[in-house]
Parts: sequence; structure tokens; C-alpha cells
Amino acid sequence: MEPADFVLNYFYKILEWDIYKYLIPEKRLPPAEIDRKLESCSQVFHDRASRCIGYQLDSDIKHTAGLEKFLDVHINNIGDPNQKGSYLLNSKEIEYAVIRYYAGLWNARMRNMDLDADPHDNSHQDPDVYWGYVLSMGSSEGNIMAAWMGRDYVGGKYLIVDSEKSKVVPKVGRIISQLKGEKPIDILQPTVFFASAAAHYSVLKAAVLMNLPGFGEYGNQHYAGAEIPGAKKADEPFPDHVPVYNDLDGRVDPDKLAALVEYFAARRHGIMVVLNYGTTFTGAFDELEVCINRLKKIFAKYGLDEVVREVQKPGSKEVITDTRTGYWIHVDGAYGGCYMPYLAKHFKNNPDQVVDTVIDLNGNKVEYKASQIPTLDMTKFPEICSTVTSGHKFPGAPWPLGVYMSRHKYQLHPPSSPMYIGSMDSTLSGSRNGLSAIVLWKYLSLNSDEQIIDNCVRCLKTIQEIEVRFRKIIEKKNKEKGLDLRLIRGPFGLTLIFSKMREAIRSKYTLA
Repeated sequence: MEPADFVLNYFYKILEWDIYKYLIPEKRLPPAEIDRKLESCSQVFHDRASRCIGYQLDSDIKHTAGLEKFLDVHINNIGDPNQKGSYLLNSKEIEYAVIRYYAGLWNARMRNMDLDADPHDNSHQDPDVYWGYVLSMGSSEGNIMAAWMGRDYVGGKYLIVDSEKSKVVPKVGRIISQLKGEKPIDILQPTVFFASAAAHYSVLKAAVLMNLPGFGEYGNQHYAGAEIPGAKKADEPFPDHVPVYNDLDGRVDPDKLAALVEYFAARRHGIMVVLNYGTTFTGAFDELEVCINRLKKIFAKYGLDEVVREVQKPGSKEVITDTRTGYWIHVDGAYGGCYMPYLAKHFKNNPDQVVDTVIDLNGNKVEYKASQIPTLDMTKFPEICSTVTSGHKFPGAPWPLGVYMSRHKYQLHPPSSPMYIGSMDSTLSGSRNGLSAIVLWKYLSLNSDEQIIDNCVRCLKTIQEIEVRFRKIIEKKNKEKGLDLRLIRGPFGLTLIFSKMREAIRSKYTLA
């Protein structure tokens, strides 16, 4: 073994990771040896799973029994989830049911299920009805999808609804309507991207992949020395991210968000904003209603609520005019999208009930009422263009998966429509794991809303009890040893954050 390999192997062994254990020999392994290694691997996984408490996932997976019957069939949901397609080994009927369930959970406008209409024909659908699909990856895929859709929608790319006769607006008709007093914007500067430092790293990855300049980068390049009241002084650089209340809280500061967005909106930029519905490490929930209400006033003030774009039809010289917004708001609900709506349902009839009490950084107790539970409501907030959640965080799954949801009117016209697919494909991934939809469907079919609500309420009560116990321990240690150990939990959150952690404990319990 080479010295470098020896050192590397030693390091891996410290982490309980033996990279040489499963190397595949040239002559392959006998079946008995394969079974032995897989059994050993399984034991390791189950042992680690029993101690895994440091990542946002549900390890108590009890709804996968019987799914092994699908493992010897290639289930591929390639193409649009609302179109059958040519590849018939798919679970799109099940996927449709799952997406419709989450549309109900997030109060999205329902699709037309008229039996006399073709369910695979979108032309009869209200443009505001939901459109979405089950992700083959987790919410990272959904965040990238949102960046793609937001960039092309605000940028004036051709949409599915543009191809429907009822939605094509002749250029002459649009010019006449402008003369009647409308004040739309017909040209936008490049779309700039706004996200907080607490956003998941996939959000920044998505912006880079889609070539969406961050407001900080763009501002320092083009507006250096600008003064933005409430956000930055003239001699300060633009911040890299939208500021949060504080690093341990993780909630975006609505005042600073509004100030930064207004600066760019006033300069005729397209705007894309990502809000967090439960962050990765702090479990923080941005104040969706406060942020959206502030932003929509800004959009209306600068005409971003109605933008007229000239759009060229793919493969044609025909140009149409399309009226759309000059902004895109994406809600990253990877953590909270499958949890918080159930909590809101439980307390909806008791808005003044104190649901949670948290300790702020100054040691003060702050009470939160049921009316303050952040709501992911796509009808109440039509400004929300897309959202995503991770199914492996809740309700749990053997692999990463998720749900992406937008609206039919935002659905991009696919760059191409390969004949062998037999359907449009405006998804990001193309081929999609059809078993993920089945896993979610089984859980939702096994558990009533009341059962899921009880589970979510129990989770909140459990973390509250655990927090009380840990605070007593921390207070005792601080007094005895003169330490400054801290424990943080955000409102309605299920995540405890410790200021210091021993490496042995971090490794044992798979802590972040």
C-alpha cells in the first residue's frame, strides 16, 4: 500500500469508513461472500440510523413494506406528469394523486378533473391551477428547477400557455390597450437573485447554474457607492446575501429585504427572491406574509406586477406579446413544507393560543401564538410562483425525494419534444424515479390527516420538552465551570442548535 493510501485509509477508519472493504475484485465475488458483505453493510446502516439525530430526516420509516415487488421493474415517469407518454412502465397516475394531495395541503388552485375533458390536455386548464411533479432528488432539484423557470419566465421565454389559442395576444391589440392608460414595462434589465445567508447551499448552486447574478455581485459591479437607506451606507459594499435578524436565528430581515429589492426594482431589474420555509441548520421560518406583503407593494410601485414582453415562438418568426410579472418568488419548504401546514391546521380555530415559547439571544422568553404560524398558502399568496418540499425529511423515505409545485401559467415550453417520449417534458430531470411517488402515496394512504397532524404536534411538544431538559444541564455547566454554552431554537422549529459540541459526540450521533 502506498504511503498516501495508508494515511487516507487511516483517516477513513477514524470516520468508520473503510474504502477498501467493498472494492470489486477482477474475478468477482462468490454469492455467499456478497450476501455476507451486504448483511454487514445493512447492520452498519441500521446501527448508524438508530443514532442519527443531527440531520433533518425521518429514520423511522414504517411504510415501505411490500414495495420490494416494484424493484424488478424499471418504473420511469419520464416526461410531463400530466401526460401519459409512450413509456407505459410509469406511475404517473399515482404521481398525479400525490401532487394533487400536496396542492390541497398548500391550498393551490385545483386542476380540472372533468371526466369529459382529456386529462392530458392542458388547454382546458385555468392558468392559475397547480403544476408540479415528484422529484427524483430532494429539494435541491426543486430549487434548481425554480431558478430555471424563474429565469426564463421573467426573461420572456415562450410558455406552454403561449401556445394555447386563447392566450395568444396579438401585438396590435396589446399596443391599443397600452394607449388606453396601461403602464407596463416592455424591457427589463437582467434578473437579479435575492437569498439570505441561511438559504440552503443548493439555492446558490441553482443561481450559478442558471447564470442568475446575485444582487450583491451585480450591485458591486454596476452600482458601487450606492446608498440604500435601511440596508447599506454609501461607503459599504453590497452584502453577499439578504441580511437575517441574526446568524443563530436565521430568519430574513423583511426591512432589509424590501430596501434591497426596491433599489433594483426602481432600476427596472427582474427580481427573483427565495424565502425559507424552514432552514437547514436553524429550522428558521421566514415571515412569509410580512415579506410577501412588503414585496408586492414594491412590485406594483415599479410596474413589475405587469410586464409586457415580446416573445418569439420556437421554430417560427412569429412574435407575440405576453403580459406577465417581472418577478419570481420561490419558497424553499424542504424542511417545513410537509410539517408546518399540519401544525397550522391543528391550531386554526384557536388563533390566540400560545403554541411555542423560545428563548432569544438575550435570554428573554418570547411567546408565539397560533396566528403567527407561517402559512404556505398559494391561493392567499398568488405572488408565490413555486415551492418545494423534501419527502425524506417528512414523512420519511429510504432515499432522497421531494415535491415541486408551481402554476400552469408558468410552465415552460420544452426546448424540444423528442418523439420517443410521447409527451412534453418541461421537468428538469427528464427520466424520473417512479418509485418515489409510490412511497409517498403509500404513506399518505396509510395515514389520515388527523394522524399526520397528531404526529406533527407530538414532534413539536417533544422538542420543547427536550429543550427544557438541555437548558437545565447547560445552565448547571455554565455556573459550575464558568462557561458560556448556548442553546438556540427558532419559533415552531424542531431543531436544537448547540454553540459547542465535542467531536466524539458529533461523530457518534451524526451531528452537522
